[in-house]
Amino acid sequence: MLQHLSIKNYAIIDSLEINFSKQMNIITGETGAGKSILLGALSLILGDRAETGMLRDKHEKCVIEAHFDLTNIELSELFLAEELDFSKDTIIRREILPNGKSRAFVNDTPATLKALKEITSHLVDLHSQHETLEIGENDYQLFVVDAVADNANIFKHYKNLYHQRQALLSQLKKLEEKQIQAHKEADYVRFQLLELNEVALEEIDQVSLEADLKTLNHAEEIKSKLVAAMQILGEEEASVLTQLHQTIATLRPIKDINQNLSQLHERIESCLIELSDIEKEIGRLEGNTFFDASKMDEINTALSVLYKLQKKHGALDIHDLMGIRDSLAKQSLSFDSVEKDIEKTNNDIVKLESELTKKGDELAKSRSAVFKQIESQVMITLQKVGMPDATFLIEQNKLDKNIFSLHGTDSIQFLFCANKGGTLKEIRKVASGGELSRLMLSIKSILAASVALPTMIFDEIDTGISGNIAAKTAEVLNEMGDRHQLICITHLPQIAARGQKHFHIFKNSSSNQTFANVKELNKEERLHEIAAMLAGDNITEGALRNAKELLATP
Repeated sequence: MLQHLSIKNYAIIDSLEINFSKQMNIITGETGAGKSILLGALSLILGDRAETGMLRDKHEKCVIEAHFDLTNIELSELFLAEELDFSKDTIIRREILPNGKSRAFVNDTPATLKALKEITSHLVDLHSQHETLEIGENDYQLFVVDAVADNANIFKHYKNLYHQRQALLSQLKKLEEKQIQAHKEADYVRFQLLELNEVALEEIDQVSLEADLKTLNHAEEIKSKLVAAMQILGEEEASVLTQLHQTIATLRPIKDINQNLSQLHERIESCLIELSDIEKEIGRLEGNTFFDASKMDEINTALSVLYKLQKKHGALDIHDLMGIRDSLAKQSLSFDSVEKDIEKTNNDIVKLESELTKKGDELAKSRSAVFKQIESQVMITLQKVGMPDATFLIEQNKLDKNIFSLHGTDSIQFLFCANKGGTLKEIRKVASGGELSRLMLSIKSILAASVALPTMIFDEIDTGISGNIAAKTAEVLNEMGDRHQLICITHLPQIAARGQKHFHIFKNSSSNQTFANVKELNKEERLHEIAAMLAGDNITEGALRNAKELLATP
């Protein structure tokens, strides 16, 4: 329930505060007095976007604050989900700063507009003149039927399945696009992979091949140099080894005289042994070194293949090439996996569609079960508001197989005829403004009994009606006020007389400024306000008597 509303620095409102009754509240005022501005301010509490153009004083911030009593509504889980502190006495505040920024708070905790809309959607149902047109929209009609049928759990399950199917359809589309691209790339990738697989890369030692090729290219030079080295070391008369032997023999007689001579003798012997091994190794290398044209061609061919592949794939060496080959192998396998993924996704979609069909049928059956109840209640209320010959019918159609909408596997249409003997047609094609207002009121009265909305706000629900019909409309609103808090902006005295509280919006003008104000009327002020609504500025005794009679109506 909305207990208190305060508005500061909004449009032509400097500052005003309203304390509402828990039953039916009436707001009246001349055209342009600020009733729509009041609703505009309230819509900011409900999560609408703010505009700096609505600041009365461009140098000060605008603050709109609403106090709600949540004693009879359980929203603690929703508050928890939005990471907000829950309180039975909840305060929602919007601030519009001069720099254009807007802030929202729930119980002094910053909140997003999304969170604000989600929370207030459970607190307030704001009916404007524009919403009357929505009664002809399929989505709104489904909302009404589902509310009466208490389909929240079924519909939630259906929507979860629907969104899962949409996600799978999106995934399938991406896979099919990937498959098309894969078909374009597959042949080329597989050709590249075959080309690389034809070369046994693991069995090739590129470094050794390059070393062998270099050796073969210099075989003659290497052989001649090795022969010369062998001669220097041991084959010539004055070879190094011969001279070392002579040196050892020369030092042998004196090696035992002292330790230094002994160590020197041992070192020369070690050199002799090492150089003898070197001479033998040179001989072995010389014996194994020869030019082999056949092997040279073989190595050149192998390296040529490697160099070509490395250049083609931008590889630095054979290890890079093996990495590229392995990557191509994975890519080739992925082409095959796309086919499997598409098949699996299609199977998953078929399973989901089977579940969706069952849940959609359950939803459609639950809806059709309350059609008679809604039709009967609407026509009873229409009779109360002066439309005894009106006919209201709900038509249901099954969607084609495997066609799923966000709202189910069926569609409904409210059909209406205001006059006896007329043809039932879609509401938006047959109803006048006054008829739409009364029809919307009839449907709202059903919703009031089915949806836990503590506060219902009607902005001129009485459009297009007057006289006796206005009185009957007031009776319906009065009955709704027994179950819900109502805030009615009206220009009809019959409705204004039924409220538990009556607020009058008016404008004050100074030499250069105009302000909107609100006043809660006392008994005498209310009498004169309703008399003025009946007779205009020239309030007569007759108008006062009529006003007293209206106020005395039970």
